[in-house]
Amino acid sequence: MKDLDLKQFPGAPCDNFNGYCDVFLKCRAVDADGPLSRLKDKFFSKEAILGYFEWIKQHWWAVVLMGLGLILLMAGGLRANWPVRPELISVSVT
Repeated sequence: MKDLDLKQFPGAPCDNFNGYCDVFLKCRAVDADGPLSRLKDKFFSKEAILGYFEWIKQHWWAVVLMGLGLILLMAGGLRANWPVRPELISVSVT
């Protein structure tokens, strides 16, 4: 049988599903410890979450102010985008 030179399209798995083809048709290995994985480990680790809870305990007043600020922000946005009905506008002619 003839030796077939099959080309992969970019993004196709290669090297027995250990990598992916890039735009230059070169197989790039998958980095299991990539940037998103490192961010996830940094911000959602058990130590980080315990630190968040400790910060909330110490600064409970800031959390309350942030909650009130969020409520006011949403109420202001709701009021600004609420449709004004013409029948509710009173125009007095004297």
